[in-house]
Amino acid sequence: MENKKYTIGEFGKISGVSAKTLRFYERIGLLKASYTNPENGYRYYNDEQERQYKLITFFKEIGFTLDEIKNEVLPADNAHILKILRQKEAELQK
Repeated sequence: MENKKYTIGEFGKISGVSAKTLRFYERIGLLKASYTNPENGYRYYNDEQERQYKLITFFKEIGFTLDEIKNEVLPADNAHILKILRQKEAELQK
């Protein structure tokens, strides 16, 4: 199955995120486009970036900073993510 490419505008509509936010996330290394056209600089996103954006949004909503998401959550496997969630839960209960 081919992975569909979405323009930044299409991706924004699908995911409910502004192009400005997507550009910011790319600039800080949080969410990179799957492809950037070298001739015109247009960014394209696919289903993997949509999944990552949903993960970013979830962790933001429960109190993680963008830096924590970038450096601790996104590179982690499921077992480590569960550990991170338990630690955050303990922090919030204090």
